[in-house]
Amino acid sequence: MKAKFKKVMASLLSAMMVFTMCVATSVQAAGNGGTGQITLKLQESTAIQNFNGRTFELYQLFDLTTDATSLDGVAKNFSYTFIDDGELKQAIHTAIEHSGQTLDLNENASAYVDKLREIEKDKKTTTFANELHKLIKNKLSVIPVETYNGSTNEDTSHVFSNLKEGYYVVIETTDTNDTVSKKENTTTSVAMLTNVYVGQNGNPTIELKATLPTIDKKIIKDGAEVEGTDYKVGETVSFKLTATAPTTEYMAPFTEYKFNFVDTLSTGLTLNKESIKVKVNDETLLKIVSDYVVEYDDEANQKFTVKIPNLKLHAAESGANTVTVEYTATINKDAARIENNKAHIEYSNNPSTNDKGTSIDDEVKVYNFELDINKTDGQNSLTGAKFKLYLDENGRVGNAITATGTNGDYTYEKADGLQPTEFDVNESGALKIKGLSQGVYWLEETKAPDGYNKLTEKIKVTISATYNETTGEIETLTIKQNDGSQVRGSDQVVSMTVVNKSGTILPSTGGMGTTILYIAGILAMAGGVCYFVMDKKKRAQK
Repeated sequence: MKAKFKKVMASLLSAMMVFTMCVATSVQAAGNGGTGQITLKLQESTAIQNFNGRTFELYQLFDLTTDATSLDGVAKNFSYTFIDDGELKQAIHTAIEHSGQTLDLNENASAYVDKLREIEKDKKTTTFANELHKLIKNKLSVIPVETYNGSTNEDTSHVFSNLKEGYYVVIETTDTNDTVSKKENTTTSVAMLTNVYVGQNGNPTIELKATLPTIDKKIIKDGAEVEGTDYKVGETVSFKLTATAPTTEYMAPFTEYKFNFVDTLSTGLTLNKESIKVKVNDETLLKIVSDYVVEYDDEANQKFTVKIPNLKLHAAESGANTVTVEYTATINKDAARIENNKAHIEYSNNPSTNDKGTSIDDEVKVYNFELDINKTDGQNSLTGAKFKLYLDENGRVGNAITATGTNGDYTYEKADGLQPTEFDVNESGALKIKGLSQGVYWLEETKAPDGYNKLTEKIKVTISATYNETTGEIETLTIKQNDGSQVRGSDQVVSMTVVNKSGTILPSTGGMGTTILYIAGILAMAGGVCYFVMDKKKRAQK
């Protein structure tokens, strides 16, 4: 769908390693017991263009020594020890247990490491990292080793340098509801774990992958998904909202992952409330509190929100998730010639808080057209004409159009033929019929202006429109009478002219004019008889 780069998805885990060899890029190694570095940068395919306005904190969880003795040495054995036997150790212990493992708080560091390896095998490292994130952010007074604040659009990487050998966690602490930094439409990355040590791969580079959930709103017409199309007043429009939700792995550290659709209808559309259907990965959800609820923001139901309280309950076992909402609405008599309708999604964007992100709006366009008819004698406007409009040439009763309005200004209502409307032109000889879609109509003149001949045949009226597949904007709009040429319309209005010819005066019977003719005829005949008699007498006298 749309000139729209609308495709941004929920943030995923960048790079993550637990107490084995890190999957990282070697930069520069430090000597055993020396210092190293962690490079944080953006993955090329990420939705985030730079670190401007984003904040990251680095914490050390364990001290680390290895058997590597040089910069290019290969470390095979790793030994971890606690750097803090107090609240940080307590936080690590709690995060381990929240990740599905049990452990005595007083165990030594090697026992903790063994549990972390089990967590890695269970593919719950993300859960551990984000549980730790919550504890560090909300409950601990531990001071980070370093805090990085991106401040310019050129900030696309950062190096945490002069680091002791050890096991670290990088936590993004960007305020996603900070309207000053404009991060309300984003999401934080999950916590990232890595090692720093002497030897190959001991100075890792972490690539931050950040994608956002997106929404795509479409109109479903004749089985196709479109951005813009047209309907008559009274017809039903089908809408489909499709959201690309986060992966199941990304949602794992969230206690609940909230996911909401917010849809706003224009005043010309009436929501059919019972038509709303919600699916996650093609599985239909039930309209119950645990699955989803629908809330309406006004009495007219022009804005509604579909709330899924915990998308995790319906997510796939792994990988990405797709959520759809389908519903219908009816074009009502208040419809403008263009109805813009938009939707966006709201979603959990931080496993440590109740913050939410908001996607950009996605919009579709529903059109209807106005047919303007001008009644003339070829030069001057004529009044007094009446018309009917049909959906077929034969003018069957069931296809006669009923409209609301008067005096040359009407709006389509239905075409059941029960009460077909006879349309009057106004005092200027103009007639407007609103709320039509593209298609073929048949215009019948039922009364001609006084002194003019009524049309003997219906006029075939063809309205045609095409749309931009990306934006939903109208590309062409035309009208054609019978087999004539197409005439372009504009602003959702098409116009045509209907011409009437005046009648010719023919001979009639009765009246003074006829009597005079009779008298003249009689006198002419009498004169002829007299001439004939007198001529005969003259001949006899000779």
